[in-house]
Amino acid sequence: MTVFAHKKNVEPQDPNQEAIDIKVCVGSKPADAEADLKPLIGNSPWAIFDAEDRRYEAARTTWSHEGAQPGYPVEQPVNWGDCIRGWVIIQGQAATKMTKVRYTNSDTILEWKLP
Repeated sequence: MTVFAHKKNVEPQDPNQEAIDIKVCVGSKPADAEADLKPLIGNSPWAIFDAEDRRYEAARTTWSHEGAQPGYPVEQPVNWGDCIRGWVIIQGQAATKMTKVRYTNSDTILEWKLP
């Protein structure tokens, strides 16, 4: 997983919408995986934080945001070994400086510091 960039105000109708440009690569298929099982990726594990550790989660929007294309899937099955890159829309706070990006799932927490 990699975080490439962070943008504020990516939706003219809602200045609180921000975006993070991410890339996720799915590993090779494990030997014990079911034959027709495909991994699921999605935007729900992603969030940004401000300096006071307030969490801002992925927006539930599915429309395209001109300032953040291509979009990252809300939820989508992918093939083993594939990489997916796109912008995750975050319902942030226009006047608040964000300090970090966090990915959280059931057994992993990863963080990236924002400039």
